[in-house]
Amino acid sequence: MLKKLLINFILGTIIISFSGCIFVAASMRETQKAKQDFNVPYAKALEIVKKTLISLNLEFEEAIVKPDIAVVKGKYTNEKTMYIEIFRISDNESKISVRVGTSDAGKADAQKVLEAIEQYSKENQ
Repeated sequence: MLKKLLINFILGTIIISFSGCIFVAASMRETQKAKQDFNVPYAKALEIVKKTLISLNLEFEEAIVKPDIAVVKGKYTNEKTMYIEIFRISDNESKISVRVGTSDAGKADAQKVLEAIEQYSKENQ
């Protein structure tokens, strides 16, 4: 009985520890993103991101587009992987987040891409 209780305690501790590691990794990933809300419809946000990537000469790899969220994957100029997520908030509002690479050093690059998206959005409204 004591052996079974000890094994359950150890397994529980391992599971809780592992869950904590996943939570920390996920929260670190969120801090690497540059995010901003835009007063444009979801479809227009998709178009703006596409045209911004073309204007910055960034390499496009793939896109997953669903009715309320899109994820665009590409390569940044320094060959780091770039993810752009577009969320539909309402009929006339979208949220765009950009992540470049897997470290905090990529946040500055992500911010540059987001600023280019913002500039293109203002020019084409």
